[in-house]
Amino acid sequence: MVKKILTVFLVLLLLAGSAALLYPAATQVFYEYQEQQAVEQFRTAAEQSALSQPEEQDTSYQQLYREMVEYNQTIQEQQTNLSDPWEESAFDLTAFGLTDSVVGYLSIPAMDLEIPLYLGATEENMTKGATVLGQTSMPIGGENTNCVIAAHRGYQGTPMFRNIERLQEGDTITLTNLWETLTYQVVKCIIINPTDIDAVKIQPGQDLITLVTCHPYRQNYQRYVVYCARVGTDTPLPTAQQLPDVGTPVTPGDTQNYVSSQGDIFWEQVLSWGGAGLALAILTGLAVTGVVQLIRRRKRRRKAKNTAIPG
Repeated sequence: MVKKILTVFLVLLLLAGSAALLYPAATQVFYEYQEQQAVEQFRTAAEQSALSQPEEQDTSYQQLYREMVEYNQTIQEQQTNLSDPWEESAFDLTAFGLTDSVVGYLSIPAMDLEIPLYLGATEENMTKGATVLGQTSMPIGGENTNCVIAAHRGYQGTPMFRNIERLQEGDTITLTNLWETLTYQVVKCIIINPTDIDAVKIQPGQDLITLVTCHPYRQNYQRYVVYCARVGTDTPLPTAQQLPDVGTPVTPGDTQNYVSSQGDIFWEQVLSWGGAGLALAILTGLAVTGVVQLIRRRKRRRKAKNTAIPG
């Protein structure tokens, strides 16, 4: 009896340990699935919009587009509240037939990332994807715009902007909204302090998106900023010198002014997926052991039955 109790206890202990090892990888898969579902739902809505008749568009998405254009024009000289960009969106998307706050999605090949873009930098939205900061331009492009997009440096195992340091000058990023897909090119990467608000303001004559996340990884006392300029327009791409002279430029190999987080990220992933592999090995071992024991037990019962003395 004691042996059976010890066996059950050991099995439960192994199962609990396996669950703990599987948790990081499992949550990553789950949240990545949710992100992809949000992107797919938005993609379907955008495709339906493109197929709509002009008069149907005018009652919903085209009205939203006009209001976004007006908003972008209004804030060009009125970014007075940019010191507190963590706020609800100025737009109620449900009034335009959109059931959530998704306004588009980003595709970043260099980061192997496709992530939904939410209006309103709220805590809830930040747990689901990238967000447009308040008092910055709406994600529709245009001269004198800078759509500042923030995301966690990873959340519940999902990458989000974890691998932002992979981006280099010349890499392309696409932003798909309800009306079109806009292409941007990385122009400059810098590291700033959280109070360096001037680094993310609208730049005269430019059409920008600016990606922002925490730095260094898991320490978060600075911000990593990537400036991306629109391509395919009549406006030439700005040089790094034409963008805000704030913070510390990211220069590969400059270990004095810039400490990369890529090593920490790599080893975290090794431990996470290594733990998942170990957990699966343990569970497989338990399953095989259980099947072997069951087969042996049945053989013993069959043998005992065949050798029994007839009554």
